[in-house]
Amino acid sequence: MRLFIPTLFVFLGATVAATAAPGVTFHKNVEPILQRSCQECHRPGEIGPMPLLSYEQARPWAKGIKAAVLQNKMPPWPADPHYAKFANDRSLTKAQIDTLAAWADSGAPEGNKADAPKPRTWVDGWNIPKPDHVVEMPQAFEMPASGTVEYQYIVVPTGMDPNGRDPAVGSHGSSSRRGLHPRAWIEMAGRRSAWRSVRTPGGQRGAALRQHARAG
Repeated sequence: MRLFIPTLFVFLGATVAATAAPGVTFHKNVEPILQRSCQECHRPGEIGPMPLLSYEQARPWAKGIKAAVLQNKMPPWPADPHYAKFANDRSLTKAQIDTLAAWADSGAPEGNKADAPKPRTWVDGWNIPKPDHVVEMPQAFEMPASGTVEYQYIVVPTGMDPNGRDPAVGSHGSSSRRGLHPRAWIEMAGRRSAWRSVRTPGGQRGAALRQHARAG
């Protein structure tokens, strides 16, 4: 009996090792997640503090990425999933969060470059395809070098057909590091928005922009 138990233990141990799942690697498992949910902001010229376009760029931040996703700090996506579905939903599933955490815990291996997805392409200055129509503010809003800027309410006539459809809308400022997450409302001609009583020149539909930023 004393000889049989160690033999059985070795046999079971060998079986578990043989059936263990393969490790998580950057190119095969992590890079697709970063492309879908992170690179929109984490690329040169955008608001993300560091780019995450390559293994060399992401590897030093592996532990930080794990902490951010486990705490639901990143990626930012406050929309209520029970209300509607959005085509650009960047939120992560539990499986994706677990993948990023496992990658960091295993030493953030690169893996085989042949497993890498095709690089995602971007339109310079935009997180949406090249826009067909650009609406500009009537005048620039100067941001101070430091301090807190109160909410700014700016009404901008769009000059667009009120019966048209807008499949995608994006915002773009002169400095992506100063204007953070602007919010926009559409006000139809002849109607007053609930949040603010505004009326656009010429009765056109207008986009009311609200922005709160901390400078410095």
